[in-house]
Formats: sequence, C-alpha cells, structure tokens
Amino acid sequence: MTKEQLVDKIAAHTGATKKSTDAFLNSFLHVVKQQVKKGEKIALMNFGTFEQIEKPEREGYNPADRKHITIPAKKVVKFKVSKAFLD
Repeated sequence: MTKEQLVDKIAAHTGATKKSTDAFLNSFLHVVKQQVKKGEKIALMNFGTFEQIEKPEREGYNPADRKHITIPAKKVVKFKVSKAFLD
C-alpha cells in the first residue's frame, strides 16, 4: 500500500478530507522521526514501539576480496510490533 492509498483509506474511514488527512499523516511522521532521532521511545498502544538503538562496532569482511573490515557503530531505528496488533 502506498502513502496515497493509505491517505485515501483513512479519509474514507474518518470522513475527513484527503488534504487534511495527508497533512495530519505528514505531521505525525515528522514528529515521530524527530522524537526518535532525539532518542525518545514512541509507544503506540495496540500498534507498536519505535526506538533508536546503537549497534556496536563489529567485524565483517568484504566479499569481493575476502579482507576483514571493521564496520563502525551506528544508530538505527527499531520497530517492535505490539502483541495486540498481531492478535
């Protein structure tokens, strides 16, 4: 499903206009991104949790030449789905 299709479905379900639904969805995504970047955990009941985690530095290898390399530490976003969502 694309974002446009999601906006259409939400607008039909709520009776709101597509324009206001799109604006709300864009605002929601912007706020979630900003808060997760700040290190805040976003928990949405019956849906899931977004949080930023730090992956430690690790060893790897370049498959082209089989030389070992060090993969640097980095921050990634993790989403954990709620148990209620799966039921």
